Amino acid sequence: MFVSPMFKSVYRVSTQSPVVPAAEIDALRQRLKIPLPIGYREYVTTLGDGELCDLLRVNVPQKVAPEHPDIRATLAEALREGNLESDRLSEDDLEESISFATSSNADFYVCCPRFGSDLFEIPRLFGTITHLPGGFVDAVNLSVERENHDFPFFESRSNTCRRLRCFDVKPRIGLDGFIARIEYQWGEFGLLRSPKGEDELYPSLFIRPIEARFSVYLDNDHTRLPGDCFHVVASYDISNEGEVASFVESVLMPGGRSTVK
Repeated sequence: MFVSPMFKSVYRVSTQSPVVPAAEIDALRQRLKIPLPIGYREYVTTLGDGELCDLLRVNVPQKVAPEHPDIRATLAEALREGNLESDRLSEDDLEESISFATSSNADFYVCCPRFGSDLFEIPRLFGTITHLPGGFVDAVNLSVERENHDFPFFESRSNTCRRLRCFDVKPRIGLDGFIARIEYQWGEFGLLRSPKGEDELYPSLFIRPIEARFSVYLDNDHTRLPGDCFHVVASYDISNEGEVASFVESVLMPGGRSTVK
């Protein structure tokens, strides 16, 4: 899957979440005095602050900085001792690295002044450093592939317009019945699913009318729920709290959890 440099094909779970003003990117460029990674400007001005496909976490300008000296020294030592491998980066490069993103697996995405706007993925303390000459275009495509999603999606970190609710679905509904109830409540044309595999234990359902994502956990060995009950984590636009609360009440397992964060 190829995602354009403008990232217009990325599905934004919330279209209300703020993006980064272009002026902040210009100020960052002046502060760092090095080229920014390819696609960085387009990514944060189009998507904002959040997480892509449950994996990639790109820093907004205020959080972009050289790695802590201790971390840079640790990375350089790992390269020197062979725990990290690279056919391009040297210890000096890692000592000068600037972090622009992390992953949920604690990987680093850095630029090094000697390589301009190229991006490098550094695995957490061991493995091979990956050169990403396409910058964040490459990083996004890699994230979609690794997480086995059918399309790229972006979840905002904003606490001002988003709400999180966890609940347990009662028996005899099942995933198909749960989806049917969502379609009845909000319409079938605003519903997307990823991944779509029949044996997928952790599908996500995206519901455009309420700007929501319902992450479904069908693995009862993990949730320890009885029978065909399952757990759901829902993130949605806070203005739709009433609709979501009513829906959850209609599917909630008797005595099951329903908590709001």
